[in-house]
Amino acid sequence: MGRDTSGCNGRCNTMALYEKDEPEQTLLELRMIDFFPAEVVARLRAHLGSAYDNLPELDRLILATVATEQVATHHRIMEISDDHAHDLTQAFQRLVKAGWLKSSGHGRGTVYHRPEQALPIPEQVFGEALPIITKSSEHLEESSAHSKRAEEGWLIVSGIANPLIDDLQLLTSEIKQELTAKANEAQSRKKIPKIEMERIVLSLCEGYYLTLQVLAQSVNRTPDALRQHYLKHLVEQGRLGLAFPAAPTHPQQAYTTMQDVNND
Repeated sequence: MGRDTSGCNGRCNTMALYEKDEPEQTLLELRMIDFFPAEVVARLRAHLGSAYDNLPELDRLILATVATEQVATHHRIMEISDDHAHDLTQAFQRLVKAGWLKSSGHGRGTVYHRPEQALPIPEQVFGEALPIITKSSEHLEESSAHSKRAEEGWLIVSGIANPLIDDLQLLTSEIKQELTAKANEAQSRKKIPKIEMERIVLSLCEGYYLTLQVLAQSVNRTPDALRQHYLKHLVEQGRLGLAFPAAPTHPQQAYTTMQDVNND
């Protein structure tokens, strides 16, 4: 048996060659070691110290997923590892018990995130008064509100990195024109290739969180069809991130484009 770990550059697999006599053949096994960029692993090592390197590989993979995508779920980790579901459950439990992760939600809707990270919920964001704020207003962190409406028309939400767009009519003409240009092909054609629609959705969500209703309006599709045929798949691939990961199917869910961790 031989192994090759050359050319990892922060993301590498261990390749193991096995020879079998009956029938005579050589098998190649790929085992994930560092799936994520080197800078993500470096941040984890800086935060957790030598304890990170002493963790099982699955635990390190989960922590790296949270560091990159803000949250992790059983489904997401099963997509990027070949570990058994029972092993995943034990790994999540170990990390929660150690205080390195916190769980939110129940059953299949459970998501895991950093303990210091408070996951926003739609009721907090959309259920409050949203006064217009100007550049001279106090910072959001100095307010107890979960969200405020900025001059550009989008929402600034505590705990969400990107602006959240929930109403196209409230946006400035410049931002509306930007989104309209990106969605033009989907608006003008009833049928386009799936890969092209996915490209349009990812382009619209780049740098913003767009609610399901806004996305559906932008690409001239019904919300249910858009979610089932495109958004669900992109979220499962890790190419779209959720504003409210603890409520994945909420009708006011919002989506943003994530860096594809599978890309070199």
